[in-house]
Parts: sequence; C-alpha cells; structure tokens
Amino acid sequence: MTPLTRFVKHNSLTLAFGTGFLLTLAGQAVSGHADFNNQLVAEGLHPLSFWQYLATSDFAVEGVDDGGGVGVGRAVAVG
Repeated sequence: MTPLTRFVKHNSLTLAFGTGFLLTLAGQAVSGHADFNNQLVAEGLHPLSFWQYLATSDFAVEGVDDGGGVGVGRAVAVG
C-alpha cells in the first residue's frame, strides 16, 4: 500500500466531510454574491466583484449564520 493510499484510507471520513464543507462554503459564496449584488443594484449602487464580496462582512456573517429562525447566539442575547 502506497503512502497516499494509506493516507486516504485512514482519513477518508475527514476528507469526505472536509470536501462537503468546502463545496457548501463555495456554494454559499456564489449565491451570496449574486444576492448581494442584486441588493446593491436595486439600491442604485455598483455591484462588487466576487473577490470584493469575499472581503465584506456580509459574506462573513452569512457564512456562519444558521439561515433563519432563532439561533443559539440570538437566544443567548435575548434570554
């Protein structure tokens, strides 16, 4: 068994979840960029490039947000 094969075999679950996480983050970045630019255009502002969007706080907040409802952070802040 080669070292690469052994590494993949011993770390397959980590590699699968890591790949899923990165694909999900990339999908959120693409869809968030489109939505953010739609909001900017609706307000009469110039749209941002994809790389500029990645540097905004909007991307950072949406990347860790639970997608709606009452999250843990909101529940702690309220109660």
